[in-house]
Amino acid sequence: MPDCGGLLAGLALLAFVSVAPGQVSVQTIGGGPRAECGRSFGYVAGNTWMTAQFNAPFATALDSQGDLWVADMNNAAVEDVTLAGNRGSSITYHPSGTFPNVIGVAVDGANNLYVLTPNTLIKFYNVTGSFPNLNFLFNIPLSGFSSGSATAIAVVNDANTNIYISFTNGSGGSIIRIPQPYTGSHSTVVGNYPFAPAGMSMRQDGLLAVSDTLND
Repeated sequence: MPDCGGLLAGLALLAFVSVAPGQVSVQTIGGGPRAECGRSFGYVAGNTWMTAQFNAPFATALDSQGDLWVADMNNAAVEDVTLAGNRGSSITYHPSGTFPNVIGVAVDGANNLYVLTPNTLIKFYNVTGSFPNLNFLFNIPLSGFSSGSATAIAVVNDANTNIYISFTNGSGGSIIRIPQPYTGSHSTVVGNYPFAPAGMSMRQDGLLAVSDTLND
C-alpha cells in the first residue's frame, strides 16, 4: 500500500511506442492522481508515483541530462524531476518569491531555462550545472510584445536558442521571436491571425508546429 500520509499525485508521463504502422501504444509511466489517498493536489517532493505532488502541471521541457522541468501552475513553482522519477528541489526564485500562474518552460541546447508566466519571461543560465543554486539572467516584461488584451500562453526555443512565445486573446493570436542573446529587440512571426495558439513545438526541420484551440 502506498503511504497516504500526504496528499498524493504524480505527473502522468506518456510513452508513445510504435507497435505497427498507424498504431500507437500509450502507457502511463509516471503516476497520476491517487484517489485512494485523497485530493490530487499538493506540494511535496519525492518519487513521482508514491510521494510527489503537483497542482495543475501545465507544461514540461527536457534538459540534456534527461531531467524533466515542470511548470507547476497552481503551486506557482517550477519543478525538476530526475531521470529516475524523483521530484527534486522546486524553483521559486522570482521578485515576488514565486512564479505566479507559471504556464511555460523551455530548455535550450546550452541548458538555459526559460520560465513563462502570463506577464513575464525569466531566464536562468545552465541549470544542469548550477541547480539548485540557479544563475538568474533576466526578467523580461511581456507587456510590449503584444496587445494589452492578449496573454502569453506557450514558450519554445529553436536550435539557435532563439525564443518563441505565443499570445492569444481567445479570438485571435500572435507569435513573437526573441533572439538570444537578448538585446531588447524582438520580431513578430505571426500577427493578428484568427487562431488561439496554445502548445508549440519546434520540428527538426526548423518549422514551428502550433496547436490551435480556437479552430480545433
